[in-house]
Amino acid sequence: MTQDVYQGGIQAEDGSKITIDLNGHALKCVPPFVGADSSYTNGLRFMKGSKVLIKNGTIKTSSPELAILVHNFSDELILDNVQLSGKMATQYILSNNFGNVVMKNGTTVKASGGHVAFDAHYGLSSEYDDGVTVTIADDTVKIIGLVEYTKQEGKSDEDFLSKTHIYIPVGYELAAPEGYKFQLTEDGSKQELVKA
Repeated sequence: MTQDVYQGGIQAEDGSKITIDLNGHALKCVPPFVGADSSYTNGLRFMKGSKVLIKNGTIKTSSPELAILVHNFSDELILDNVQLSGKMATQYILSNNFGNVVMKNGTTVKASGGHVAFDAHYGLSSEYDDGVTVTIADDTVKIIGLVEYTKQEGKSDEDFLSKTHIYIPVGYELAAPEGYKFQLTEDGSKQELVKA
């Protein structure tokens, strides 16, 4: 990008390999948005089978119609020096249902009004049963807002806990969801969210 832009919803389909280089600028999400089942309330939506890199800038919205700024089902999502933020109506800034998500290099995820900065949600449907892993790669990443760690009704705790992971650096401070805590992995290289 060479300047700030107002952008309707973006969806990356299966097989897509996308790099969004914001080049120091802001992408401002405006209607029409994307989504499914007649609920079009996502700013950016990345489908299973896609690989997405977003770097060097800001993605935000001022629309009261946007519920999820970034809805991720991709195989791989990397956020490199990206600032994500919403408004009071934005329930989730970064919602993760599948694949590997990495936040690094000064990335900031900021929710307002007591909403969710990011989540890891297991088993939304059977095609996502392989799970989701969210990694905060370094201590320059800032998370402002709640963290959710949840599963779809009917999915087993065993599958959920074995296939859904949140990792943070050693010494990184992040409030764990109720009933969970962060502890060192066996190899001592990072902290993982586990049952308290």
